[in-house]
Amino acid sequence: MEKLLILFVPKSLRTSEKINEHKMTKTQEKYRLLLYKVSYYLTLLMVFCIPFYKKMMPYLIGIWIVCWISATLLSHFHRESFNNKILLLPVLFYLFHILGMIWTTKYWSGVFDLEVKFSILLFPLAFIFLTPIYKNKLKEILFAFIAGNLIVSLFCLCRAAVLYFVYSKPSFFYNELSFFGHPSYFSMYLTFCIIILYYMITRKFGNFNYYTKIIFIALILYFCIFIFLLSSRAGIICAFMVLFLMITIDIIRNRKLLPSIVWLLISIGLFIIALKYNSRLQDAEKIMGTNGKSFYSNKETTESIGVRYLIWQTAFDIFKENLIIGVGTGDVKAVLLKNYKILGMTGAYGNKLNVHNQFLESFFGLGIPGGLLLILVFLVPFIMAIRKRNFIMIFFLLTTGFNFLIESMLNTQAGVVFFSFFLCLLISAPYDNIITINKKTETI
Repeated sequence: MEKLLILFVPKSLRTSEKINEHKMTKTQEKYRLLLYKVSYYLTLLMVFCIPFYKKMMPYLIGIWIVCWISATLLSHFHRESFNNKILLLPVLFYLFHILGMIWTTKYWSGVFDLEVKFSILLFPLAFIFLTPIYKNKLKEILFAFIAGNLIVSLFCLCRAAVLYFVYSKPSFFYNELSFFGHPSYFSMYLTFCIIILYYMITRKFGNFNYYTKIIFIALILYFCIFIFLLSSRAGIICAFMVLFLMITIDIIRNRKLLPSIVWLLISIGLFIIALKYNSRLQDAEKIMGTNGKSFYSNKETTESIGVRYLIWQTAFDIFKENLIIGVGTGDVKAVLLKNYKILGMTGAYGNKLNVHNQFLESFFGLGIPGGLLLILVFLVPFIMAIRKRNFIMIFFLLTTGFNFLIESMLNTQAGVVFFSFFLCLLISAPYDNIITINKKTETI
């Protein structure tokens, strides 16, 4: 029918329609590429700001999403966008939190929790439905994150120096040093920076010359020292474990054996120094010594190790009573505080402490289904990363997983944005642009 109608349309009119359609297509393509470019630079700015300017983050994410949606509407949609079905796992995890609102009694607490965790839904959907043109720009995005952490750490050191030399106020350790956020989160960021830099040095991830690699080595040592100054016990242990595992893998693979052994000795030496001179690690050693049992039974304690033990015990007991659906999305904090008061846990109650274990909190709040979903969010990408030999993904998941064991990382923007963005980025980016290792040769 359309062919018959075309026969009655003048040739000149048909030609002009094609020209106009071509002009529209060119104009759309121009705006689409402009939006992609703006989105790419917004991505760099967003990643750069993760360690410090958190108030700016929601606005950056909002503008980023608007740009991607606009660019996608101006382009053709491809089925390839659905290739990364693994990204549906964090989406399901978030949707289960919405489902948990049905049986929660603290509605507005639940709404606040959904608001904080919104990035868990937003980033996967963006990477599923949108076409991330910057997926071939992984190196630049990772460098932006390293640059942000470097600038923040230098600022913290300068601030601490001013406070010490001008106002005689010691500020070179723990909370006094970490000006922009909790030391545990900052230590986690720096550990991820160490992972990136280590594989930029030891793998063919970019054509870096000898002097650039020397700078990378200096940055790794600097970040290790800064993690020591941050005095987060979990941060120090996690950084050492990651370095130890990465170097051990190199030794097992018989790649440049002598440099790997040197790296291993340096990492062990730094950890021994931390054990000997870091007061918080020394306190932990004393706690786990002869007086450990009495310390753990002290319900008035506010010391992080002792109070965590009591909180985990309490949360697990509550979970056993709510195995199937949990206590509800908004009731986690309220139920915890109620039990703190009943059990006389004045230290935990006075500070209104959360579970300090993201996996346990998910089981506690959403029951077995919610907890298993979070485990799958880690386990499935981890298996995929092992199969593809994607070592950045492997150590990213190990680092965040370790921190999830001792902190409720998804209760704050600092944890949610970092985890959800880099998880989606590393899953979506092509493996030949990440650090991968074949059996015989290294490839990019």
